[in-house]
Amino acid sequence: MKLILRNKVFAFISLSRIFNILGSSIYNIVFVVFASSLPNPKFAVGIANFIVLVPVFFTIFVGMKADQTTHKARWLIHMGYLQAMLFVFVAFLTRSTSYLAFSVVCLLNIVSDMMSDYRSGLQMPILKKNLAEEEMMPAFSFMQLIAYLCNLAGQALGVWLLAVSNQQFALVAFINALAFLLSSTTLYFVRHKLTHDPVKENENPLPLKQQFLEMYHSSKLIFEQNGDSHFLTLLFQILILNALGGSIMAIYNLYLLDHPLFGLPFSQSLLIFETTIILGVISASLTPNDYFSKLSVNKIAFWATLSIALIGFINLLQLPVFLTIFAVFFIMYLSGKVNPKINSMLLSKLPSDILAQTSNFLSLLFSFSVPFGTMMFTSLAIWNMKVTWIVFTICSVLSLLLSFQKQNR
Repeated sequence: MKLILRNKVFAFISLSRIFNILGSSIYNIVFVVFASSLPNPKFAVGIANFIVLVPVFFTIFVGMKADQTTHKARWLIHMGYLQAMLFVFVAFLTRSTSYLAFSVVCLLNIVSDMMSDYRSGLQMPILKKNLAEEEMMPAFSFMQLIAYLCNLAGQALGVWLLAVSNQQFALVAFINALAFLLSSTTLYFVRHKLTHDPVKENENPLPLKQQFLEMYHSSKLIFEQNGDSHFLTLLFQILILNALGGSIMAIYNLYLLDHPLFGLPFSQSLLIFETTIILGVISASLTPNDYFSKLSVNKIAFWATLSIALIGFINLLQLPVFLTIFAVFFIMYLSGKVNPKINSMLLSKLPSDILAQTSNFLSLLFSFSVPFGTMMFTSLAIWNMKVTWIVFTICSVLSLLLSFQKQNR
């Protein structure tokens, strides 16, 4: 909070992110509810599960483009206005509950998420220029905190808007557009203060393969300097962990269609799970000096793998659903320890001209398995929910055995 008061650039970027994330989170949960209103809702929700992951495949190229952008502040502002225009279009499309409208909304959702990814990449060199090294960890912890608080508030607001407006999806899309408009307008007032190191023009760019190798070596180096040896083994462990963890919400998106929590409507059942996820990360942000904060990424991944295995057994044995909610809370609590740690490592150890692409390269490496896991478990859940949890539990036990073996080396 002190950083907000003494650093005007950080304060305005934080305010801009509040509007941005508030609007996006309002529509994220509504997008799934919109899919559930279509004919054959299980198929539509399954498509929605996958669509939100498509931008992952383009994240490195978006990061490269962000690093190469000369006037970062200008494009940071312009992209927010473009996103506002996209969601005005979405508002008109969602007046029709047809698969044609849904297909176009899916496409616009992908484009908007890629724009958000690009804007995040543009912000990193600006933050690096305007923050001292000792301020980076507190800054990213605070930004994570406000991000998840806005997610919680936005999703609750989205569900409330749907309830009071009798499922008027267009109204929510208009509010989302307004939020993007406010996000860019906030930055417009301090556009001259959004400074960053000059972008060097590379007249002889490296071949794409060589660029990937450079990003890999940069990523490996910062983890080894932080005490996480055996980078490839850690990467493999996180890939399995993310394939399983990333599919939990996708499975429950389908499970809750037929088994709503406590007799609540589908949208409110979704909100309970989303709230659990958000509260887990908020708790992590509010406890920066606890036992788990001091662990390496490797140790945190071990505890997350153990929690994933517990979720598999809870659902396979059909134990009370609140046990799954507690396990999901703990997984997200652990996740909330990792992200600020990695972001502060990147900003303190890497030059500005490779920040966004290396950050997105790491994101792609760690989350590459999420689309695969989501597609596989979504397909199984559409077919048979019991088989889904059997396969999930087997995979989680195998992952846990690998994790135990790694810990005992």
